[in-house]
Amino acid sequence: MLSLRTQVSRKLHRLPLRFFDQNKAGEILSRVTSDLDKISEVLQTGLLKMIVAIGTVIGSLIVMFYYSVPLTLIFLVFMAICMVITKVVASKNLLCAAQRQGTIGSLTGVVEEYYKGRDVIKAYNHEDQSIQQVVKVAEENRAANQKADFLTICINPLIRLLTRLSQAVIAVIAGYAMLNGTMTIGVVQAFFQYVNQTAEPLTEASYMINSLQSALASAERTFQLLTQAAGRAGRGDLPGRVVIQTYDPEHYSIQAASEQDYEAFYRQEIAFRAIGGYPPAGGMLAIHASSEDEAYLSMAMEYLKKFLDLLESKTGIQVIGPGDETIARIQDVYRKVLYLRHPNENRLTMVKEKVEQYIEMNEGYQKIHIQYERA
Repeated sequence: MLSLRTQVSRKLHRLPLRFFDQNKAGEILSRVTSDLDKISEVLQTGLLKMIVAIGTVIGSLIVMFYYSVPLTLIFLVFMAICMVITKVVASKNLLCAAQRQGTIGSLTGVVEEYYKGRDVIKAYNHEDQSIQQVVKVAEENRAANQKADFLTICINPLIRLLTRLSQAVIAVIAGYAMLNGTMTIGVVQAFFQYVNQTAEPLTEASYMINSLQSALASAERTFQLLTQAAGRAGRGDLPGRVVIQTYDPEHYSIQAASEQDYEAFYRQEIAFRAIGGYPPAGGMLAIHASSEDEAYLSMAMEYLKKFLDLLESKTGIQVIGPGDETIARIQDVYRKVLYLRHPNENRLTMVKEKVEQYIEMNEGYQKIHIQYERA
């Protein structure tokens, strides 16, 4: 660990000063530790389990087709429902995982900044304000963790419930077939053995697909940092050299960043986005806000969130945030973002117009710079 910390310190000392002006030290540390640890944890344990589960499911289905095609087709209907549920939950989990990693970076940055400046805080009698800010950021992290963990864990009981329902339906149909003499007890018993062998790996695969969302969110944040650092290395006409310390050097985000291969990262990332229905496969609107007053900006974005929550039940949009931008502060300007998600582009346009009307009616938003971005 001492050697690793020394190497990381040397790398950070080669970056230009403006990089540290635009990024909190704690935020940088969270990207090179927490994010890469999350990628390593999921890929080392989850990916292998998911591959084994998929192989087991395919082999069991082949034998099930041999015993009874109609009963296997019924089971496949329930499998399709499980896959749809997994996709829906995974798409929501990706957003929550990205928000969780962002709040981890914000919390690390705030704690590091306040700890480093504790003497100044004490000298100006700002202990209460700093404690309130830490509590606020910690609460945001707790809420983000709770959402992400719930979506990760809830998939297991959901899939198990559906597999039990499929077994009940198959048992009724198989019992009727035995009464008619079209199936024997031995065939039914063997068929149910393979149903049980398929059900558990299916549940395991759904859980691991859901767990991979955290790795995807961390991979995107890691790629942002590495490409940004590479573009700022060096002094004047002298080229810089970027040294990357990672537990998973074979990950596609690391490989693409080291080779500056944006197209390779795009191809891999776009495939995952298509699975989850994220832009460009689905519609998303980003509302960017910036102000020199951090407290005022946070309050304004919370009021905007409450307004959008009222529209959510009527329009069906999904509201994510608000949270800090990837670069939360540039010089003395604080930046936050709020995302709106809906598959219908026209619905997002309608909501954008309502947001613009809401902001025009409230004079308090004149102190804040608002930008809209369609993804």
